[in-house]
Amino acid sequence: MHVDKLRGQAKLTTTDDLTPFDPGVPFHDTAVAGFESGAAAKAFASLPERWQLVLWHLEVEGQKPADIAPLLGMSANSVSALAYRAREGLRQAFLTQHLAETADTECRWVNEHLGGYVRGAWPNETAPRSRLTWTTVLAAPRCMRS
Repeated sequence: MHVDKLRGQAKLTTTDDLTPFDPGVPFHDTAVAGFESGAAAKAFASLPERWQLVLWHLEVEGQKPADIAPLLGMSANSVSALAYRAREGLRQAFLTQHLAETADTECRWVNEHLGGYVRGAWPNETAPRSRLTWTTVLAAPRCMRS
């Protein structure tokens, strides 16, 4: 009874900031970080040399397209367009690196093209085959396991 009275008299402050009560500890998974950096390196290495060059100079070195244009013998606008394609290629290659190697030829084809499928970029030569492959192969349990 006395406790209820004390609780009723206590000042109540509401907040959405919980850091004074639980600062939390940031979690860093070294296994995932190691895989991600390895997959990124493999994806970058799988790109054509020209894409690697433009991405390196723009993203790592921090140069502008106008600075790289003379190096590539292109205009600054052409360098920007090349960088756009190179970034998309890197995204697709990074997704592809996350897939397991498989011996099955149909599943291997799916794994190699999954990055483009997820990113919505299908080359014209794979368009007729893509509909058949995605409806049959991805539904097959053997490709889901690989």
